[in-house]
Amino acid sequence: MNKPLWFLYIIAILIEYERKISSYDKYCKNNYMLSFYLKE
Repeated sequence: MNKPLWFLYIIAILIEYERKISSYDKYCKNNYMLSFYLKE
């Protein structure tokens, strides 16, 4: 297996995953802050 190519493939997947997670994470943080605010 060509290691550099495999490595680039993994990085591409991680970047895509990171992009999805960060937008989801922002959504979760907003929900968490909102629920915390409503509890007060």
